[in-house]
Amino acid sequence: MRIIEKKISKENKYLYPDILKEIPSNTILWKTLPGLGATYSEIEAAQRNSIIIEPNVPVIVGKEQKEIHKGKIIGVYEGVTEEKILEYLKQPRNRYKIITTPESYIKVKKAVGKSRFSLYNDFFLLFDECERITTDIDYRKNIDIPMDDFFKFKQKAFVSATPIIPRDPRFEQDNFSVIKIIPDYDYRQNLDLITTNDIVAAVRKTLNKTSKEHICFFVNSTDTIEAIINTLNIKDSSVIFCSGKSKETLEKRGVNNISTTVAPDLLKKYSFFTSRFYSAVDIELDYKPDVIMTTDLYYASHSTIDPFTEAIQIVGRFRNGVNSITHISNINKHIVCKTDKEILLSLAGWREAYLILKNLAETTSNPASKELFEEAMGLVSYSDFIDDRGKENFFLIDNYINKEQVKAYYSSSDNLLDAYLQSNAFIVDYVNIYNHSTAMERLKRKRNKSNPRGANQEIVENLESLESQKDSMGEEEYKKQRYMFANDFPTIVEAYDTFGKDVFEELDYSQKRIENKLIAHKEELRGNGLGFTKAIHNSFEVGRKYTSKEIEAVYEQLIEEFGYAYKEDGKQWFKWMDKYFEGDRTTKGKKDRAFLIKDKKV
Repeated sequence: MRIIEKKISKENKYLYPDILKEIPSNTILWKTLPGLGATYSEIEAAQRNSIIIEPNVPVIVGKEQKEIHKGKIIGVYEGVTEEKILEYLKQPRNRYKIITTPESYIKVKKAVGKSRFSLYNDFFLLFDECERITTDIDYRKNIDIPMDDFFKFKQKAFVSATPIIPRDPRFEQDNFSVIKIIPDYDYRQNLDLITTNDIVAAVRKTLNKTSKEHICFFVNSTDTIEAIINTLNIKDSSVIFCSGKSKETLEKRGVNNISTTVAPDLLKKYSFFTSRFYSAVDIELDYKPDVIMTTDLYYASHSTIDPFTEAIQIVGRFRNGVNSITHISNINKHIVCKTDKEILLSLAGWREAYLILKNLAETTSNPASKELFEEAMGLVSYSDFIDDRGKENFFLIDNYINKEQVKAYYSSSDNLLDAYLQSNAFIVDYVNIYNHSTAMERLKRKRNKSNPRGANQEIVENLESLESQKDSMGEEEYKKQRYMFANDFPTIVEAYDTFGKDVFEELDYSQKRIENKLIAHKEELRGNGLGFTKAIHNSFEVGRKYTSKEIEAVYEQLIEEFGYAYKEDGKQWFKWMDKYFEGDRTTKGKKDRAFLIKDKKV
């Protein structure tokens, strides 16, 4: 993709009117610095109708509340109807500016379809903070909904200070180019990078160095947030900004002072933000806070922060600057990650295996063979990158590559430090803090960790309660409640409907045993044996070590659940693991033989 560089100075650093009159079509605008006014210029200066896609609701709410935008835009998210959008489009105005979440784009599309406008010809489509499609798609399955239409628009663009250039070939086919903004001054900010074996202790030590007046934590783990608040005894002077779902979870635990949106008057002495607020949200304060980012690999592997994207975006939320920046993280030298070469080799191998099976499924005339080949396709890792229509989803591929790269940063302090230096956004001061007394902190954290078996038991009890109230609550309310359970806990609901309540007691409410019971049941109905492989893959986690005793227990349990006769010669557990997984024989503890799983075998 062609890269066009445009320089900016410290004095003239806004996109409009300093750099661009408007964002050109068929471009990925790489701002380099947050806060250059991309969405501002599109709303206030661009003389065209626009649909602007923002990653989260708080971003849209923040723009709606800005005095300068009032009356000019309509924000679209959950609760905003097609009728309201259509009403906005019917009002006479010079230009129409619609800001929507990716998931609510369909409502915009339907409303425009009922109006006098042509969606693809009359609107410019701008995807703001475009890297979020790649980083979030593994847990936000619908974030790429607009991409089905994106290339149909006559005018369209991606924009971010930290884009991840997509591999989707359609960008090349549409002759997209990258416009990269290059500051002609040193824009790097000072950052303290701390690696530690005790997150909370390192936070306490860091707080002693700050002004202690306004601390903004960025932590993508409510468990870690709770541990920090409880251990430091700062509950009364803290506020947590998170999603509505996390808010409900925290409130059930007795945590208060929670908000799903950000406003300056809501911040407290200690303000905690989850990843929902890592990008796009403008936090305009009349003071400069101390920013502390934390990553806890052992209790919340999803709390990693990418130095190339998220760290830059987090600091960029504060439009009036920050007093200090600190990133506190532990390191996991045993984390299973691949080099860039290994990633590409794996993808090529998986793709080849998948396409071979797909071709066999499409060319066989035997229905039983076709079903077996299709079943086998689902076991190939590449199937994770195939959408519901059977097409390759390149954003899922980009997500896999990005996740592996970020994991590698956290495999050593040198890797993490090097990533920060390579980002060219920070001047880094690195230190390692080792605490010999971590047992109590870990105990406190474990008490805050959710209990999976207990959670499953609670879900089943709630399902039983719902069934007992079915007649009294009315059919519509019952269906609504049932849908919510099925959407949030599909496996538990399926097992409940298939086997009833008693089977959960037999399986000790274990998630993996419940899933394997369902697989075995389906294989019994279908009469083929690929489900055994599925159950084996389901019973072990990639990246973990398992001792011979643990492997033996799982194997015997699966043999019993699937009703197979034991046919192995002796207890050759490691030979058995080699059959289903890529991995290494190793030890766990001082002398227990173990197997480290690196990947699944087809």
